[in-house]
Amino acid sequence: MNIALCFLGSTHDDIDYGFLSSIKYYDVYVSLNNESEPLKNNNINFIDISNSEVKAKKYMNCTYLKNSNKGKVNELEKALYYFTFKKNYPHVWFINKDVLIFDENQLIRMDELHKNIDFITHKVIESN
Repeated sequence: MNIALCFLGSTHDDIDYGFLSSIKYYDVYVSLNNESEPLKNNNINFIDISNSEVKAKKYMNCTYLKNSNKGKVNELEKALYYFTFKKNYPHVWFINKDVLIFDENQLIRMDELHKNIDFITHKVIESN
């Protein structure tokens, strides 16, 4: 499959690596807020980009949290930078640490059901 799953977290503690290791249908990536050492895992790719590299390209402040993240790089910004400049996929799922996924089949069903959808929330809207 040529779809990437990118799991977003602040630290390694936010990520369920046991679950991620079981995913076979997708390419799995992890983007962390801090600059921690990537773990060794054959099934999981770590987005290992320094904050300074993201800042140099001005790929910051994409999320609106009033006065809280100004000047800091977060895990979403690192992931967006990575999939824009480093790795090309026709489709990337960005999955935040607070999203509950029961199993890989749940994602496969969503892919099949919403082939032309770019953003899924409680109200799904198809984009043109």
